[in-house]
Amino acid sequence: MTQQHINLGTAPGGVDGDTNRTANTKTEANFTELYAGFNPVGGFKNLIINGNFHFWQRGTSLAAGTGGYLCDRWQSFAIGSTVAPSQQAFVLGQTAVPNGPTYFHRVVVASVAGAGNYALLMQKMEGLERFSGAQCTASFWAKADANRSVGFEIQKIYGTGGSTTETAIGAIALNLTTVWQKFTVTFTVTSNAGKTIAGGNDSLIFVLWMDAGSTFATRASNIGQQSGTFDVAQIQIEKGAIATPFELRPIGAELALCQRYYEKTFSNSINPANASQGPQLPSVAFLTTAMRTIYDFAVAKRAVPAIAFYSSNQMGSPTAGQWQTWVASAWVNASATTASTITTGFVNIDLTTTGLTTNGAYLATGNLIADAEL
Repeated sequence: MTQQHINLGTAPGGVDGDTNRTANTKTEANFTELYAGFNPVGGFKNLIINGNFHFWQRGTSLAAGTGGYLCDRWQSFAIGSTVAPSQQAFVLGQTAVPNGPTYFHRVVVASVAGAGNYALLMQKMEGLERFSGAQCTASFWAKADANRSVGFEIQKIYGTGGSTTETAIGAIALNLTTVWQKFTVTFTVTSNAGKTIAGGNDSLIFVLWMDAGSTFATRASNIGQQSGTFDVAQIQIEKGAIATPFELRPIGAELALCQRYYEKTFSNSINPANASQGPQLPSVAFLTTAMRTIYDFAVAKRAVPAIAFYSSNQMGSPTAGQWQTWVASAWVNASATTASTITTGFVNIDLTTTGLTTNGAYLATGNLIADAEL
């Protein structure tokens, strides 16, 4: 295995282009310098969530297309070209990537010529103010099906109604081979001084460009347009100038971080909209045709989430927009909708059916998805 470290040498508050890059031979063992710049957020040093690609609540693959969210917190995206992201399992006992990871993330890119066409993988890290003027180091493992380049970039989005998005911070091309390599890039985020943050959706974005038409040449560090298979593992961004060993957070803590943005009642091993037993919740009828129940989220959401309902497996195949209620000693179907009152901590669910007794107590069951992604 090999390791590459790039120090972009950007002065605080500046945006790096193609200059001031110097080789950096510092090692992970240099803890004296490491902890001088170490400033973990919330007790954790890795500012990326699910950087070990352990959680895949939405499923394990997407058909070739424009992409979207798949692995928790990770979004593949394409315009013109197509991407097919998927979960890949490491061979047990492998030593090419340390710490015994279970999965890595794969993106198969089919490039289509066009100045505005591109394909990338990214994660939005919530909250710009914690990054203002900060020196950070990104580290990750990557390989491809042939010798190819990817473009590394950091973006700043000031949120809806905020200042203009800043792009190409830390932009640099990284050369992948067919074997796993560790890449580290040190960069300095521009200051937020004089800017406006608004909308509650401001974020710092980690971007890996895999295909880029001429319109995006600067941002993608001139990698050009290319088709191929790109694999990444153990992505970490931390404060300071040193790439420390990958942080292995407790599994439960990592899942909770993911659930702030996306939660489902389905078991983790069951893709949404597949047949699955849902939770059974007490409910009260407020009409002879309607009842209400409450579902408490496992983790408070970043913002009021979008809710999608699916019936439980008591009635066979799941049906979107439907739950079941226990009426007259049998499960019956009921249409499910989000009530007018909803918070980031729970959702009120209205169920419409027949044969109810006003103020009567019932059971309701079904599944739901709560999506509060940035």
